Amino acid sequence: MTLSPVAYQWPITIMAVCASVALTGFLSAKLGDGLTKTAIIRNVIVGILTMIIHYSVGILLK
Repeated sequence: MTLSPVAYQWPITIMAVCASVALTGFLSAKLGDGLTKTAIIRNVIVGILTMIIHYSVGILLK
């Protein structure tokens, strides 16, 4: 993200977070013999909500 152009840093950060939480959901489901699709969707949704909450709190504290 640091090496990406300034105009694309925000979208690249969001995509990197989504990819990392999707990978975490996939691996946790595989290791726990769970449903991979459900785990990936759940992690991505929670990750996006977490980013929105943290961004909103950051704006409010500015």
